[in-house]
Amino acid sequence: MKVIVFVLINFFFYTFQFQDPRDCPQVFSGEIVINGRQAVLYLHSQGKIGIDCLMEMVSDAGEAEYIISSPNNSQILYPFKKIKGLYAAFIIEVILANKMLDQKESKFLLNEEEYPFRHGMIINGKGEPIGTNSKEMKKVADQYRAWWIKNKTKSIEELRNDWASGKGPLSGSRYSWI
Repeated sequence: MKVIVFVLINFFFYTFQFQDPRDCPQVFSGEIVINGRQAVLYLHSQGKIGIDCLMEMVSDAGEAEYIISSPNNSQILYPFKKIKGLYAAFIIEVILANKMLDQKESKFLLNEEEYPFRHGMIINGKGEPIGTNSKEMKKVADQYRAWWIKNKTKSIEELRNDWASGKGPLSGSRYSWI
């Protein structure tokens, strides 16, 4: 049964072209979480459409267990439970940070050089991780939405250039990725 589900998920991700964020794949449901790399690869391949899709998910305050820190990070600075919206925000950052992702199979969500941040967490102005704080995540989601409203007419290349020069979704806010 798992093999059939895996094949169907791969077929879905690599053939279904969504144009409306409401058609966005449910990255956080069932077997898709287990095969998170395929979800990330697919959303990355969609560029701006993938970002638009993920913007709808950034405000998801549900808890989930994901490891989005670099596999070479030997420090565990926070519990593995995080808000699902944090995962969506992280994938947006991956799309902006990487022109291409390696299509090869990996034991981790990404290959080491594809992680835009070592710890995969957002800290507030006091240096505290937002972890599972839904009030803080709502503010982060608002920041992402404001950034997207301002920048969604730019090409994916312009968005990536902006990100590389420090003009990402959280720039100018009290939040930052580490």
